[in-house]
Amino acid sequence: MDKIYGGDGNDTIYGGAGDDVIYGGGGNDTIYGGGGHDTIYGGKGDDKIYGGKGDDNIYGGKGNDTVYGGKGDDTIHGGKGDDTLYGGKGNDTIDGGKGNDTVYGGKGDDTIHGGKGDDTLYGGKGNDTIDGGKGNDTV
Repeated sequence: MDKIYGGDGNDTIYGGAGDDVIYGGGGNDTIYGGGGHDTIYGGKGDDKIYGGKGDDNIYGGKGNDTVYGGKGDDTIHGGKGDDTLYGGKGNDTIDGGKGNDTVYGGKGDDTIHGGKGDDTLYGGKGNDTIDGGKGNDTV
């Protein structure tokens, strides 16, 4: 398992074919998980995170993040900020966290929780479970 650390600047980080743990750090980062079952932490800043093929755990952190889960059964946590979260293929679990989030479940049987804030939630194909959470949500 590889551990990869970004700095406080705007980093572009690529994970490998195996299972990686990636820390974006501060800045507006772009992170690619690659293959494997990865754990990705975006950190502070407005990050773009791409999970990849495996069953990934993705934490957006602080900032207005855009997260793409990928092909596996992913768990995505938006964190603080107004995030845009895409589950992709697979049976995903997505939690928007704090902020006014937009969440797309994608294909698969997804579990979506909007969290705090005024969220817009889309289930997609599959048998999805959607809970708006606190706030004035649109489903």
